[in-house]
Amino acid sequence: MDYKELNSKYKKIAKLSNDKKNIEKILMDKYKAFEIPLYSIDIEDYTNDDEVNEKIFINYST
Repeated sequence: MDYKELNSKYKKIAKLSNDKKNIEKILMDKYKAFEIPLYSIDIEDYTNDDEVNEKIFINYST
């Protein structure tokens, strides 16, 4: 496959929006994720995690 074919194939793919509601819907529908209430998690468990930015933190899902 050359770049023109790859570009043509890419343009035909339906783009997904990356808004919060759409991402949550995909997680719930496709991966059967559910939200974990923040109060059920000890604050040290996520403030000491280098991969979690608690300033932009919305919710946990699993």
